[in-house]
Amino acid sequence: MSIGNQLPVLPGTNGNGNKSKPTTTIDLGSMGTNITGKMVGSKLFLEIDVSKSFGASTSGKSITVATTSGNREIPGTSGIMLGINAYKKAGK
Repeated sequence: MSIGNQLPVLPGTNGNGNKSKPTTTIDLGSMGTNITGKMVGSKLFLEIDVSKSFGASTSGKSITVATTSGNREIPGTSGIMLGINAYKKAGK
């Protein structure tokens, strides 16, 4: 898959066409409301379904799309914390 100006990386290569070492993938599962994650080697990949919403904020000014509900430690790291809030303005 190509994103922006990045060229796709072929499976089993390091992006330069050279064979790469196998990378360990760890499924982290749910990391909050509408956030799933996985570790591929030392890289964290997050997935948020932007078509979903989970109700209005306390102030009513925004609609929650995804949240970690505060900071959470990323499993398998040495204390690296993650905090995400994805939202849209109410009425949009």
